[in-house]
Amino acid sequence: MAIITRYVANFSFAKFKPILSALLFVSCGVTTTAFVSQSVANLDDGPKSSEEPMAVAQANRPFSNPQMMKPSIDDKVFTYVDVGAKIPNYTPGRQWGVQGAPLTEMQNPLPAETSIQGYSVPQSFRMSLWAKESNDNWPEALRSESKIAGLKGKPIAMNWDERGRLWICETIDYPNELQPSGQGRDRIKICEDTDKDGRADKFTVFAEHLSIPSTLVCFRGGVIVQDGQSTIYLKDIDGDDAADFRQVLITGWAMGDTHGGVGNFQYGPDNWIWGMQGYNNSTPVINGEKQMNFRQGFWRFKAKSGAADSTAPAFAIDKSTR
Repeated sequence: MAIITRYVANFSFAKFKPILSALLFVSCGVTTTAFVSQSVANLDDGPKSSEEPMAVAQANRPFSNPQMMKPSIDDKVFTYVDVGAKIPNYTPGRQWGVQGAPLTEMQNPLPAETSIQGYSVPQSFRMSLWAKESNDNWPEALRSESKIAGLKGKPIAMNWDERGRLWICETIDYPNELQPSGQGRDRIKICEDTDKDGRADKFTVFAEHLSIPSTLVCFRGGVIVQDGQSTIYLKDIDGDDAADFRQVLITGWAMGDTHGGVGNFQYGPDNWIWGMQGYNNSTPVINGEKQMNFRQGFWRFKAKSGAADSTAPAFAIDKSTR
């Protein structure tokens, strides 16, 4: 596969605006054929459509806020523990980052069955548990046997595949213990509902030894993952749902602050994979070549088939379209 990268900074605003508008229309569920046709026509100075006002009117139609149900949780269930002067306390002020006296009380975690009562949802909606933490994470008094208790790390990112399985990045390293490549304690787990009752009952470790895997997107039978400072592709090629093919796609992502890295991979309607980067200032490296540096913005890349077999396609950069 060839990786094609393009940063939003490469677009002029005039050319980027109609593309962004079209994507926003799609995300809102609006029929965009007329609008997209007009946008493309504007870019190419081709024929104009008379239906653009209809799409604009649809996008600007009135939206009424739904009636919300009140949370049913009882405040008495919240308990706290004094952990000492460990919790940063940033105070308001003209200078960013000014800290007051540290806070000392931290809320104790609640079981998932109790936490879900704290959500407020529209009256026509309901919430139910699909998966939760393993009993290994809880004291004896709070344990309950359940087939859905299959998670052991902090869920930092997740995405669904075409089979209705939930892929979750579980982390121990985040936020302060980024490990060298291949030595991490984090992993990707596949959560699956095999008996079709709307609850996960099968949990499979797909990949291990990652460190701060901050986002993933399913792609060609595998996943593209942001593993700390590298963007990698992982795939199972022998059918056991465990990754046995790994390829680094992009390196050079800055992780001076683990809160400001790459996240939110999404497969867009334009067939590009879109991502975000926080405030870290990165200079991505592709095929040994440094790209333009940027921070705090969104970017995209595209994967194309390369010379490889059907089970474990190897990917490279297509320089002509980068």
